[in-house]
Amino acid sequence: MVVLHRRLQHAFFSWGWLLPTVLPIAQVLGRAVFSILIVLYVLWGTLSLYGQQKSIERPVLGLFIGLLLAFLMSVPGAEDLGRAWHKWLKYLVYSMSFVFTLVALQQGQENFEHLCRAFALAGVGLLVVLYLHLAYVLWSSAEFDPAQQLKEDNLPFLLPFLLHGLLQAEFRKYRILLGVALLSSVLFYTVLSEGRAALLALTVALVCYGALVMGWRLRSLLLPAMLATVALIGMMTVIHVESPEKDKETWTEIVDRISSGRTVLWRQAFVYPPESVITGAGMGNARYAEEALTIGEQGQVRHFHNLFIDAWYETGLLGLAAMTGWLLFMLFRAWRDWRKSAAENRQQIGLLLSASAAILTAAQLGPSYASSLVSVYLMVIFAALTDCHGKIQKTLFTLGKQ
Repeated sequence: MVVLHRRLQHAFFSWGWLLPTVLPIAQVLGRAVFSILIVLYVLWGTLSLYGQQKSIERPVLGLFIGLLLAFLMSVPGAEDLGRAWHKWLKYLVYSMSFVFTLVALQQGQENFEHLCRAFALAGVGLLVVLYLHLAYVLWSSAEFDPAQQLKEDNLPFLLPFLLHGLLQAEFRKYRILLGVALLSSVLFYTVLSEGRAALLALTVALVCYGALVMGWRLRSLLLPAMLATVALIGMMTVIHVESPEKDKETWTEIVDRISSGRTVLWRQAFVYPPESVITGAGMGNARYAEEALTIGEQGQVRHFHNLFIDAWYETGLLGLAAMTGWLLFMLFRAWRDWRKSAAENRQQIGLLLSASAAILTAAQLGPSYASSLVSVYLMVIFAALTDCHGKIQKTLFTLGKQ
């Protein structure tokens, strides 16, 4: 048994810890494939942690445990207790990717590049699978509904890793051509999917990558990015949403129309708040708030399409405070590390911040706090940021002793 455990442990920390990078492809292949891989990953990782050297800073560990406990506090008062427990356990399983990734990154200096390379390869694989899926949908479906049939959510946060992989590749002769092809394929699919959250996240990812990794001036990036985003969103809105009384629309109605009703949901969340503002309605229980989640003729939706409002409504002020504290601590510390780091470390942190910005931008308009985008991929990226911080602190300590 000891020999078997050591083999499993060695295999996990050699390559098994990189399984989250395959999950974006698994999501396109089907929910069953994704579920099997994530369960395998968590069971394997949990077994591998036993006897493995671990080092997690107290503030980080405290905030991480506090986040889980704050979400747990929403469970007892939930209307559907079984669903709340299921959602919390699911979040616990997903968020363990933070611990596994951090421990794995601490095993070797080269593991950071392995992670970035794996995400880049996953991005290429995802593009191939998405376009094959698109071809299948166009060939087999009588009606093409891009908003429902296309799956663009993971492209924005993978784009920085794709660009990083392209810059690290040896074939420099074709780098510009491949870069144009890469950006064009990602942008075309995102626009075709009509995913405005993904389109905005993609723009933010590119701006952050240009400023934080490439060192381009933010002023030269921000204006064209904003103009492109507004133009594309406006174009999509005008083409696909016709208002019979367009001339009589108020500013609120215009914003509601452009946001596809998201702003209506956000207002209704405060008009019809949960019974307990402190602990919320319970994880996964927002769907039972029919009045708050009903949008005119569209009917009822599942959640509020906003990371913070979803967290507040389902886990209360406790969950919202824990989530906000976790995000602010990780992001502001990474920003400080980026500012005081050398060129190589700046590029690494800038890459991770670009991917984080893409996820958090999309989460303001779509994916919830318990989605795989936030509870798996963002956790992996935060683990990499934590590892970078540890390396910077060691370097500064060594220089101080000298």
